[in-house]
Amino acid sequence: MGAESILLELDALLDEEAAAIARADGTAVETIAHRKLAAVTSLGEVRPRPAPSELAWLRRRLCENAVRLAHARHCLLDVVQTLRAPGAVVSSGTYGPRGQTLRGRAGMSITV
Repeated sequence: MGAESILLELDALLDEEAAAIARADGTAVETIAHRKLAAVTSLGEVRPRPAPSELAWLRRRLCENAVRLAHARHCLLDVVQTLRAPGAVVSSGTYGPRGQTLRGRAGMSITV
């Protein structure tokens, strides 16, 4: 497999990974991470190797997905903290920072 086909594979994997992160599909993200590692390992073994300037887009895409993953992790940790908080409300509705229900319907004020 040549460098160009490996780079195309990585591009597709990064698309899959972004979608898996958006779905919060941890199993898919982990599977894709293993596939990316294998592709990057293969890329390091091909000759001639791609020039660094040919890999700038790859670095950018990897960083974008890393930011997506960090944000998703942060959001999930916020949910877990809210649900673990003493007296947390676990029914549908809008909640304040301490888990209390807020009333935000027409004409009602919201106080936290």
